[in-house]
Amino acid sequence: TNILALISAANDRSTNYQAAVSNVADMEQWMTMFALDGCMGNWGTWGTGNSQNKYVYYPSGGRWVILPWDMDWVLGVGDGPSRRLFGGQDGNVNYMFDFPAFRRMAWRAYREALDGPFLPEKYRAEFAARTAALAFNQVGGSADPLQIGQYLDARREFIRGELLRADTAAF
Repeated sequence: TNILALISAANDRSTNYQAAVSNVADMEQWMTMFALDGCMGNWGTWGTGNSQNKYVYYPSGGRWVILPWDMDWVLGVGDGPSRRLFGGQDGNVNYMFDFPAFRRMAWRAYREALDGPFLPEKYRAEFAARTAALAFNQVGGSADPLQIGQYLDARREFIRGELLRADTAAF
């Protein structure tokens, strides 16, 4: 079955590992989902945390993709902005992270986040729009997003430093 093919590929340690995994799983999408967790500092997750809060989905005729859920330990609620980007409790996922082609995919996803939604002008505009909408609709009791912005600023700089240390210019 498809799930058994995924399990077999993830446990393959032969020279065919990259092809085996890539044939059954959309690894660019997987590494992007893992990087999303890393950007948000999500420790309650499979891949970089405590091995929960992800679904894998097999679209008919496609390859396995990851669907995240339950992202409540993020943005500094669980860990600070220097939380590790790779490594968790699942040895097979750690092996993926250590595999150069897949690590490069993750680094690309981190770079895309830093060059896009992690830019202060992007998220501050979102904060302002949502704050204005809440005020317009007379919704009270909402917290100022300043603390989230401070976390994102610090996390962005931590990730930027990790990208520089990894020498990812060619990724």
